[in-house]
Amino acid sequence: MKKVLEELDFVNWYKALSASHQPVQRFADYDADEAREMIAEFGYPGTTYIPAALFYIVVDADDEDLDAGLNLSLKDGQLEMVLNLAIGGKHRFSGSFSLVCEKLGHKEAIEKPAFANYKELYALLKIVFAKFEQIKERMMGLSSKNTTMLSFVKE
Repeated sequence: MKKVLEELDFVNWYKALSASHQPVQRFADYDADEAREMIAEFGYPGTTYIPAALFYIVVDADDEDLDAGLNLSLKDGQLEMVLNLAIGGKHRFSGSFSLVCEKLGHKEAIEKPAFANYKELYALLKIVFAKFEQIKERMMGLSSKNTTMLSFVKE
């Protein structure tokens, strides 16, 4: 998994995403159902919203060896994303995009991308889901035997 994320230049992608999505005014008063409908438009109709935790669970599994999902929080007009991956039912990783960057060697904090309205949220989700699909495509077919997860045993 580490190799896949490095090949996709995940750290630079996330830094650029964050830098380009920092509006002065943040949209914190969004409608949870409208946001869920947006997520469904991207091909994730089974998304669950957990009001007590203020996040959405997006689960997607196109491959018998790969369980992939995202948890999304829109709290305070910022998009926090948690990547969840399991390969072959054995190797598991779950961490925020910031933690993924840290595990890949990036030391400075990266601010969460933010949005000022529904249009900006939609554009942000489009970019995030495109990257999520890239990660899944690269991860499919990897067996638990040839995968180094983000616990990062030194290679």
